[in-house]
Amino acid sequence: MAAIYLIIQTLFVISTSAQSTLEVPTDSISLFTTDWNDVTTSTGELNDLLPDTNTTMSNLMVTSPKQTTLAPSEADDNDNVTLNIVGFFPGKSNVISMEGVLPACQLALDHVNSRDDILPGYFLNLDYGNTQCNPGYGTKVLFEFINSNTTYLIVLGAGCSGVAQPISMAANLWNLVQMSYGASNPALSNRNRYPSFYRTYAPDSLYNYARLDIIKYFNWTKVATLHENQELFSSTINDLSSKLRDNGIEILTSESFTVDPSEQVKNLKEKNARIIFGNFYEDMARQVFCEVYKQKMYGKHYVWFILGWYTHNWWTVEDPNIDCTPEQLYEAIDGYLATENIDLSIYRDQTTSSGFTPDEYQALYEERMASLGQSDNIDTKAAYCYDAVWSIALTLNESIETLKTEPNLTNRRLEEFTYADEKMKQVFIDTLNTLQFEGVSGPVSFNDKGDREGLINIEQLQDGKEVVVGIYFPQMPESDKLRWDMGKDIIWKGGKPPKDATVVIEEYQRIPILYVMVFAGLAGGGILLALGFLIFTLVYWNRTCISKAAPGYLIILILGIMLVYVTVGILGLDAGIIGQQHLTKICTIRAWTLPLGFTLSYGTIFSKVYRAHKLFTTKANLWKPGPHTLPILGRLMVFLLVDLTILVVWIIKFPMELSVENQKTIVDEDNNIEIIPRIEYCDKGKSIYFIAALMVFHGLQLLLGAFLSYETREVKIPSLNDVFFNGIATYTIVTLSIICAPLSFIINNKPDIAFLIEASLIWAACTLTLFIIFVPKLLHLRGSFHERKTSLSKSDDQVYEEEVDEETKLRHKLDEVEREIERVKREIYRRRKFGRYATMRGCGLWFFGHHLGCTCGKSDSYDVDREEGEEEFGAYTNKSFDLTEGTTSDHALAAPSTSSTKAPVKGVEAAEMKHIVVEEISQVSPSDKEMTTMTSIAEASEVEVSVSEN
Repeated sequence: MAAIYLIIQTLFVISTSAQSTLEVPTDSISLFTTDWNDVTTSTGELNDLLPDTNTTMSNLMVTSPKQTTLAPSEADDNDNVTLNIVGFFPGKSNVISMEGVLPACQLALDHVNSRDDILPGYFLNLDYGNTQCNPGYGTKVLFEFINSNTTYLIVLGAGCSGVAQPISMAANLWNLVQMSYGASNPALSNRNRYPSFYRTYAPDSLYNYARLDIIKYFNWTKVATLHENQELFSSTINDLSSKLRDNGIEILTSESFTVDPSEQVKNLKEKNARIIFGNFYEDMARQVFCEVYKQKMYGKHYVWFILGWYTHNWWTVEDPNIDCTPEQLYEAIDGYLATENIDLSIYRDQTTSSGFTPDEYQALYEERMASLGQSDNIDTKAAYCYDAVWSIALTLNESIETLKTEPNLTNRRLEEFTYADEKMKQVFIDTLNTLQFEGVSGPVSFNDKGDREGLINIEQLQDGKEVVVGIYFPQMPESDKLRWDMGKDIIWKGGKPPKDATVVIEEYQRIPILYVMVFAGLAGGGILLALGFLIFTLVYWNRTCISKAAPGYLIILILGIMLVYVTVGILGLDAGIIGQQHLTKICTIRAWTLPLGFTLSYGTIFSKVYRAHKLFTTKANLWKPGPHTLPILGRLMVFLLVDLTILVVWIIKFPMELSVENQKTIVDEDNNIEIIPRIEYCDKGKSIYFIAALMVFHGLQLLLGAFLSYETREVKIPSLNDVFFNGIATYTIVTLSIICAPLSFIINNKPDIAFLIEASLIWAACTLTLFIIFVPKLLHLRGSFHERKTSLSKSDDQVYEEEVDEETKLRHKLDEVEREIERVKREIYRRRKFGRYATMRGCGLWFFGHHLGCTCGKSDSYDVDREEGEEEFGAYTNKSFDLTEGTTSDHALAAPSTSSTKAPVKGVEAAEMKHIVVEEISQVSPSDKEMTTMTSIAEASEVEVSVSEN
C-alpha cells in the first residue's frame, strides 16, 4: 500500500509548481477551526476532534487558529510570527488508542510558547489530523494538509508505525522533517528509505537488546516467537531472531499469523515452548491469550513477553472476536513481562529543559486530562509526545542562528521555508543530529539513524497493574545494563524462574553401587564356604557319610555352585560401572556361568534322585544296587550337552548385542521435568529365544526333579545315603526358582529391584543347598573328625552281609527270581511276535515272516551269561513258538511288564535255583502266602525250563 501512495505522491510532485503548492478544489478538502478555549472547557468537543473509525475522509483534518494557542492576552500580540507544524494522531481505532497523547502535545506547545527564550518572535502552532492508525487515512490527511494554504515546517507523528512509514516517505518529497512520538518499527531506522525521520520513542529493536540480556540473565537457551503479520512486528522479530542466533539461543519455532492465531498457539504448545516473545497489536493480543487460556499455556511453567504500550486494562475491552471472559484472559496473562520505554525519567526531581521536573509535568498532564474528563485515558506515550514537541521547538530555535550565519543561507528566516527548500531541511536535520536536552522522559538525543536510545522499562503484570521490575540502560557497560534493583521484585508463579523448556532427562536405570558391593561380598563369602566344603569332602573322602554319597559328584555340585556364586558377583555389573563397551562381554560371561553352574549343581542332585527313583521302581536290591557312577554321569552329561549346544549356537551364531529401551515417561509437573527411564539389555535380536529355550529346559528339569523327589521321599539306599537331603535341596531350588523366574520378567524394568530379588534368591538357593547337603555330613562326623584315616567306609557286600538278616536276604533272592521270570516272559513274548529276528541287532523291517534290512551283530538277549564253549542260543521262527496250552499258561505269555533285569538265567539254572530257594524257604518255615508265591515261581520256572529245552 505504501508503494501505491508513493506513486500518487510522485504524481503530486510532478504536477506542482516550484513552490510545491498544489491548487485543489476546495470541495475535496474539508477544514475546520476549533477555538482552544472551547477545547479546554468542553470534553465532548475534544472527543469530536478524534472521530471513530466511521469518520469520513473529509473530517480527518483539524487546524488551530494562530492566535488561540496561548492565553488570550498573549494571542493579541501580533508581533509574533506563526510557525506551523502538522501532527498525526491515531485517535480512537480498533488497533491502538492514544487519546491521552494529544493533550500532552498541546501542553508542550503551551510551555514552549510561554518561554521568551524559545523561538523569540515566533508562535508555534499545531494542526493535526486523525489517522485512525490506518496508512491510507494517514497519507490522505498528509496530502490534504500539504495542499492547504498553510505551509508546515515539520511533521509531528505519527503514533503508529504503519502510518509513519508512508508519511515519512511522502513528507521527504516535500522536504519535511518528521518527528514521531510513538512509531517503533525498526524499519524506520533505514536512512535510505526514511532519511528525514526521527523519533523520541525508541524503536522496538532496542527492546531486543533488553530481551536478549534478560534471556542471558535467567540462563534460558530455548525460546519461541509469535508475531502478527505486520511489518512493524515482522522486522522486530527478524532482528530478535538474528540476535538470538548470534548468541547461541535456540529458537524452537517462530510463528506468525494474520487473522486467527489459534493454530500458531497450538504449534507453540507442540514445540514445548515455555519462553515466548509476542509482538502484536492490542486487539490481536486478546485473541492470542484467549487461545492461550484454552491451551493451558500459562502458569508457573510459562513466561510471555509482550509489548508494554497497550492501553490500561486492555484485556477488559469487549471484543466480539473472542469467546473468553475478561477473567479468563486475566488468568492467562497474569504475570506477563513487557518491555516498554520508560514513561518518565528516573530522575523525577531533576528540572528538565521545559523548566519542569518529570513529577511536575506529570501533575500538570493529569490535571489537564482531568479537566477534559479523560482521566481514564492517561497514556504512557504522552511524555514522548511532550518531548517530541520540545525537540521540534529546540531544533527550530537553534536553526534561527544557523540560518543567519550559514553562508549559503544568509539572512534566511524560518517563516521563509517552502516545500522545495532542501537547504533548510538539511539545517533542521543537522541540528537534530547534534541536539541534546533533558526531557521529561529522560535524556533526549538521536543517533545517525534518527533513533533515540532511551531507557527501557521491564514491567510485569501484578495484581492487574503493570509495575516496573527492572530497567535496561543501553549506554551502560555490559555488566551494568540490566538493573533489577530499581523496581518491585518479579513474582514467579512457581516461586522461581521457569525453565526454558520441559527438561527431558534420559535417566539410565542403574543398579546402585552399594547393592553391587554387598552382593559381591556375599558371593565371595559363598565361594569361600563352597571351598570349605570342597576341602572337607576331599579330606574325609573315605568316611562312610562321604563315600556313600558319591563324593565325586559332590565335588561337581560344589563347582557348579561356585559358578553360580560368580554369576551373583557379576550380575550387578552394568554400564554405569564398566561402560557400555564392555557390557556385552559381561552379559556373555553371565550367559555361560549361570546355566552351566545350574546344570553342574542341580543336575548332579537331579541325577542322584533319578538314580534312586530308578532303583526303587525296578525293585532292585537297594543294599546291593551296583555302581552309581555311570548312570549318574550319563544323565549329567546329557544335561551338559543340551546346555552347551544352546550356548554355543547362541553365542557364536547370534552374539549378544546391547539394546536400550525407553520406559514410561515420568512427569514432574512441579519442576517441569520429564524423566525418560532407559534400561540397557543384552538380549537384542534372537537372544530371547535362546533364553526361553534354556528356561523351558531347566524348568522341566526342576518340575521333574520335584516329582521324583516326592516319589523317593522314603527310599533309603545305603550306597547313596543322601537321597533324602537331595530331595529337600530339590524342593528348595524349585521353590526359589518358581519365585525368581517370573519376577525376573515382571520387574525387568526396575533393574535395582530385579537385581536385589534375583541375586538374593540365587544366593539363597546356593547357600541353602550347600547347608542341606553338607551339614548332615558334618553332624554325622561330629566328634570323630580325627578318625578319618582309621574309620574307613565298608563295601556294599560287607554292609549287606553284616547288617541284613537271613530272611531279608531270602526275600531279595525271591525278588531276583521274580525279575528273572519277568524278563523271560518278555523275551518269550518278543520272540513269538517277531520270530528269529527278535535276537538280532541292526536295522530292518519284519514283514509276514520275512526280514528286509541288515544285521550288525548277534543277539544281545542271551549272550551275556553264555559260558565259553556253550552253543549259542539261536534265533527262532514263528513256528517254533507254536506252543500248546498245556505247556505255557496265558499268564506266562502275557506282554512284559515295565520291570527289567540285567542278565538272563538259562532253563537249567532256573530249575536249580528253584530247588535251592524251596529248600532255603522250608528251613525258615514260610507262611501260607509265601508258599503260594513260591509255588507260582516254581511253576513259572518249569515253563522256563521247558522253553530252554525246546
